[in-house]
Amino acid sequence: MSDYLPRYKPGQAITLQASAAITGGRLVAVSGNGTVATAGADSASVVGVAAFDVAASGDKVTIFAGASRNWSPPVPSPPAPVSSPTPPARSSRPRPPPRPPPAPCSAEPSPPSPPMATSSTS
Repeated sequence: MSDYLPRYKPGQAITLQASAAITGGRLVAVSGNGTVATAGADSASVVGVAAFDVAASGDKVTIFAGASRNWSPPVPSPPAPVSSPTPPARSSRPRPPPRPPPAPCSAEPSPPSPPMATSSTS
């Protein structure tokens, strides 16, 4: 694919020579070498929008390149909604009642066990 480098940036003000009377705010198209005129309805050579009226051929006219009368900057797309995790489905079965707490231990502690006998060999 070939590279493309635009000669003028969109919205950049450039000055060219008018080849006919031009009304400000109208689209202008290339009409000759370095000259512009009011663009036709289906013109493929539109340069931009005339900044002001030009009464005669040969006068200089400022053009906002690459723009159109209805041009506006693109509106960014809204961010995609963040989906929250789906909560687990609830069972239709009733929950069992809570368990009662364990009963306290009322037994007396057992006495300590006697020490173990060891055999000693001498």
